[in-house]
Amino acid sequence: MKPRLPGGFMLSCGVAAPVVGVVGVALAALLAPEFNAVDHGFSHLGVADGVASWVFNGTVVLVGVVAFPFGLVLAFTANNLLEKAGVACLWIGVFCMFLLGFVTLDYYAAHLALGLTFFSLVTVAFYVYGAGNVYEGHVTHGLVSIAFGALHQAAWLVWGVVYFRGYQGPLLEAPAILLPEAAGLLLLIAWVFHEAYGPIRDDWREVLEGRRMQERRRERGDAA
Repeated sequence: MKPRLPGGFMLSCGVAAPVVGVVGVALAALLAPEFNAVDHGFSHLGVADGVASWVFNGTVVLVGVVAFPFGLVLAFTANNLLEKAGVACLWIGVFCMFLLGFVTLDYYAAHLALGLTFFSLVTVAFYVYGAGNVYEGHVTHGLVSIAFGALHQAAWLVWGVVYFRGYQGPLLEAPAILLPEAAGLLLLIAWVFHEAYGPIRDDWREVLEGRRMQERRRERGDAA
């Protein structure tokens, strides 16, 4: 088992950020009737008509802000250079995602660079942070992180073979680009829960156990 991370508000942000992201993106998609999951990637929601683009871009920015405290937790609890490097990659990647809320598809080159950096560094973070866990002796925990990296890489490779081969247009206009993007985001959400949910659950167990012990002492005192 990996040592518990500190609980409280900062750790809870790790769970809150993905929830905010999923709800916000789903709402933006519902508000953009022209959005087509087959032909469009997430970036198209940032330039959708009406309020949908504001919802999507605001969600991207908000997720970056909410995720920041959890990033601090990971930084403060990194035990070795590999874990620290993994956290650094994640920080830079999530910061690039945050910037995507301002640098929309209208600024294609910058938007593409930020998006590629985000997805690439998230993959690197899975591998490197997981390797740091393994080095510390938390083998199972670390291998799960490494598996997330392999699955993310595989998602893009499979998409490239099936859909991108022979395509010569802009990358963000490629068919079914939403599939590897969604896979990457879902894996990132799963990884965050992997890191945050267990410690939060353990903290609540300690709180509940502490209350039970107090009740038992009170009952023994009343009986005496």
